[in-house]
Amino acid sequence: MRCEYCPSEGPGSYGENFEISTRPLAAAEVVWAVNVIGQLGFDTFRLTGGEPLLDVQRVASILRGVVAGQRFKNVRLNTNGSKLLVAIPKLSDIPLSALKVSLDTIDEKLFRQITKSSKHSVVLDGIIGAVKEGLPVEVNAVLTKETADRMMDLVDWCQARNVPLKILDVVEYSSQPNGYIDINKFRGCELDNQLTKRFGPPSRVQLSGERGIYMKRYGTYPYVLFKDCSEGTTYTNFCAECPHFPCEEGIHHLSLSTDGHLRPCRIRNDIFWDIRPMIVAQDDRALKDLVRMLLEQYYSGEFSALRKRRGM
Repeated sequence: MRCEYCPSEGPGSYGENFEISTRPLAAAEVVWAVNVIGQLGFDTFRLTGGEPLLDVQRVASILRGVVAGQRFKNVRLNTNGSKLLVAIPKLSDIPLSALKVSLDTIDEKLFRQITKSSKHSVVLDGIIGAVKEGLPVEVNAVLTKETADRMMDLVDWCQARNVPLKILDVVEYSSQPNGYIDINKFRGCELDNQLTKRFGPPSRVQLSGERGIYMKRYGTYPYVLFKDCSEGTTYTNFCAECPHFPCEEGIHHLSLSTDGHLRPCRIRNDIFWDIRPMIVAQDDRALKDLVRMLLEQYYSGEFSALRKRRGM
C-alpha cells in the first residue's frame, strides 16, 4: 500500500524507519538484538513495517523469539491487514498483547484512494477472521479531512465487532507531498464532540512512563482512543534544538530497522547507528553501552512544549 501520510524516502523505501531493504537482518539476529536491548528496562516491543506479513514465517520467528526472551510486558504486531487472513494460522499460538490493523475507513472507494490498493474486503475479512480466532485485534485509523466524515461509521463497525479503535492524528514527514499537512490536517474538536456525545466524556491516557502524545479514551472495552496532536506531547532536552521542533511525536520510541539501524527519533532520518557489526559479533556489552548512551543523550530530561505549540 502507498498511503501518502506514511513516511518514505524514495521509490525503493518503505516503513516508518526510512529503510531500504537491501540486506535485511535474519530473524535470529533481530531476536538477539531486541532481547539484549530489552534487558535495559523497555516494556513494549512492536513489530511494524513496511508490511511485516509479507514474510509471515520471518514475523512468526521474530515474535516467538521475543516472547521466549521474556524481556517485554507487551509484544505487539502492526499490519495493514492485506495478508492477515492467510497469516492467522501462524499467529494464533503466539501470545501477543495486541494485533494492530490499519484501517482508515469502511468506505471501499475512499480506501482505494488512500492506500492505492484494492484489498479493502481482504483487510475486513482478515480483521473478522482474527477476531474469531481470538487474536487481540485493535484497529488503527488516521484522521484526515478525507477520513473525518466517515470516522464514526468506522467507530460503529468496530464497536459491532468488539474491536478497540485508535484514531491517530496525521503526522508531518518530509517525504509527504508539498502542502500535504495544510491540505489534509483535520481539527479534532469536531470528532471529540461526536465521540463524547456517543460515549460520554473521555479520560486521558498516555504511554507508559508518561511519555508521548496524550490520548483520550472514550468508553469501556471496546474503547475508542483518540491520539490528538493538538493536545500536546512530551519532548526531551534534545528536541529543543531540532529543526522539526515542535513536532507531533517527540522522542519516546527506540527503533530498530530491518537493515540494522538503531534510531532514537521517528521523525528524523539523519540520526542512526548501524548495529549490524555488534549483532554479527554477538557483542551484547557494546550494544548495551550504545543504548545507554542514546537514553542518556536523547531521552534525558523532559519539558513540555504544549504552551509553545498553542502560541501561549
